Amino acid sequence: MDCLSKKFQRSKSEKEIQFKLDGLLKNRPDYIQVRQNGQRIFSHKYYVDRPTRRNCEVFVGNLAKSCYEDELIPLLEQAGQLCQFRLMLDFMNKTRGFAFASYFTPEEADNAIYLLNGVPLRSGLKIIVSKSVDNCKLFVGNIPTDKSADELFEAIRYAVDGVMDVIMYPDDFEPNKNRGFAFVEFVTHKKASLARRQLTPHNLILWNRELYVNWSEPIPDVNSEIMAT
Repeated sequence: MDCLSKKFQRSKSEKEIQFKLDGLLKNRPDYIQVRQNGQRIFSHKYYVDRPTRRNCEVFVGNLAKSCYEDELIPLLEQAGQLCQFRLMLDFMNKTRGFAFASYFTPEEADNAIYLLNGVPLRSGLKIIVSKSVDNCKLFVGNIPTDKSADELFEAIRYAVDGVMDVIMYPDDFEPNKNRGFAFVEFVTHKKASLARRQLTPHNLILWNRELYVNWSEPIPDVNSEIMAT
């Protein structure tokens, strides 16, 4: 199959997905669709540019690569009204096997875990629904030891949005130097997640060196085997 045929097939698939998304939106006039930094967001209009409430988000994992919003959103709505649904996509706009769903209340999020965790969406494949790690902090390593927290704050704030604070510790033996790492805190988990995507891999070069950026705490990994289903 030549490249043109492959491109045509991929475009056709994307059109089919978009057609189904349009159907979801038509029946939900208070919601819109937004594409942003490797994710497709299905959001209530009020929350497009606003942070969702704490303890209202669930992680949805173990998804087959053929599983999209038209199947997931009606399922998740069985637990309560969705505030926002974020499907993680790769550079080909294919699902990465996990998503995040935010509800209007913590009780609805708990209900989603109770009702939907372990539900089989594909033969032999059960979805995972668990409380999302509400992590708003990134670890930044390989920082020059002569740099201050204020200098890092200004540099990171110039590169990404939502930076709230930088936590940096002095060296035990040379108090005028840092330990070579810091923690950058963001206003919301969503802002931290977007910043991590923008800054990794190989995207944060400061003071003539590449800085290492990752979550300050572990985030659930996605089983690579599910991407073959």
